[in-house]
Amino acid sequence: MKFKAFLTDNGIRLLEKRFLPALDKMGKICHLYLTRDHAFFLHNLLNGDGIQSIAQFQKEALFDDYRYSTQNDDRVAFAVDLSLLHRALRSVVTIYAEFSSDGAVVPTSNRLLIKLVKKLPPHSQQPIDK
Repeated sequence: MKFKAFLTDNGIRLLEKRFLPALDKMGKICHLYLTRDHAFFLHNLLNGDGIQSIAQFQKEALFDDYRYSTQNDDRVAFAVDLSLLHRALRSVVTIYAEFSSDGAVVPTSNRLLIKLVKKLPPHSQQPIDK
């Protein structure tokens, strides 16, 4: 499995200001499900405890240069710690603000690169295939 995409300025603002704070108040862990055309944030759907929530985005709403491939019909699902993701996005926003306030040259298109790769289990030479 390989995934590479750039989270756009609009995607950063959308997640950092609107969706992640709300999802984070409902619980710490969320599942991210990526397809060819969409990204889904699935909250409490697997354990069934409390409020359940689904946020569906077209890939263009969050990402630019969206590329990935898998052995599962180009679908990827994984758990995300919402507080860590939210903190990372807030850090990016702070860094962008510091660069722009210092009079430094800020690129016209600030994009955050996100990469996911299948990791090897400890002490193994073969990736886990499920």
